Amino acid sequence: MFATVPDGFPSGPRNHNQEDYTLSDLLTEKGKSIEWEYDFGDSWYHDIRLSSIGDYAADEPLVTFIKGERECPPEDCGGIWGYQDLLSIYVKKKSRKRLTADEKDRLEWYEMDQDFDPEYFNTDFAHLICDDYCE
Repeated sequence: MFATVPDGFPSGPRNHNQEDYTLSDLLTEKGKSIEWEYDFGDSWYHDIRLSSIGDYAADEPLVTFIKGERECPPEDCGGIWGYQDLLSIYVKKKSRKRLTADEKDRLEWYEMDQDFDPEYFNTDFAHLICDDYCE
């Protein structure tokens, strides 16, 4: 995890092992943010910003989904570059252009050959992930 370091930590951006810190250790003030790298091999970066600090009611979730865009890329697809390549093949398929056997296999392997829509965002699924995380 790469983070802009809050007060009390050595100065300057650095990597923090996510096993050693919680978000509350790194984000201590409203508006502060960190950059989280998921999957070092594929290098997916996420910006996480603390939008508010306050007490939670007993029935209030600890994590709340706010917004999102587009379908989640397939796991281990090669990062943004591999996903862009897969999207190019997907567009080629949707425009009814001939695919090579390798291109067909790649779309099938990453489950992008049937009902995949890169523009779709499943808000209900995102909320479910947040709910599961808090259990």
